Amino acid sequence: MTQGQWQQGWAEKSSTAIAGLKAYCVLCLVCFLVPALAYGDNANIRKSESNSSTTNSVLIPKALVFSPQLKTAYYRSIFANIIRGIHDASSGNIAVEAIPEDVANFRADEKIRQHSPDFVISLGSRGKVAAFSISTAIPVVLGAVLSPDSSVLLALQQPSMLASTAFTPLRQPRLPDLTVSLTPAPEQLFNQLRNLAPNIRGVHVVYHKNDTELINDARAAAKRLGLNLTVHQAQNLKQSALAHSKLMANLKSATEALWLL
Repeated sequence: MTQGQWQQGWAEKSSTAIAGLKAYCVLCLVCFLVPALAYGDNANIRKSESNSSTTNSVLIPKALVFSPQLKTAYYRSIFANIIRGIHDASSGNIAVEAIPEDVANFRADEKIRQHSPDFVISLGSRGKVAAFSISTAIPVVLGAVLSPDSSVLLALQQPSMLASTAFTPLRQPRLPDLTVSLTPAPEQLFNQLRNLAPNIRGVHVVYHKNDTELINDARAAAKRLGLNLTVHQAQNLKQSALAHSKLMANLKSATEALWLL
């Protein structure tokens, strides 16, 4: 195997692993946030009996997870780790449904009626399509997809453009009542970094052009805090993985940090 072939194979696996890890962390956090969001009268929060001797009950919302059905064991393991994180964070109160390769045959609303969840977590590009086919009034979280996803934004802004995107739902997508970004404010992030590692003087970040607004905020925050922010643009996950590999090989660990978006 040549060095170029090795780097290409490593990049493909690393890009998938990075996406899986980020989704795993975000979805675990989402599962902790959901009980606190208080969906209101529309939420049907179930009471679960406590295992202790007390008579207290705990409120545990039930999650229905839509996950793609994949042939490759490596990719299956990534989504399995994500689901395991959701399971652990929600005390096992979840149901999982596999999305076939032919997403058009996946009946999301039927699965919701069958499991009666409090919210849905839809994973991957197939999950994105499945989520936009839901007509039931229920909170939906998209995970393991690029954020922000340009096709999602385009579909929300111009529903008539659905025919020319990856979406093929039978109806117009339902606009979310509330969208929550889990991306921390750069200034808060940098302040926390200074508290944890005061010797850090420079920060490197690999970003996609869709993150330009966030990067502009980060530049301003870094300047105010006296940090040197070095940005590296990547067009896709493969380029991102290669950029991270080079940075990790040359990073000055005593004075430099790597910011993972």
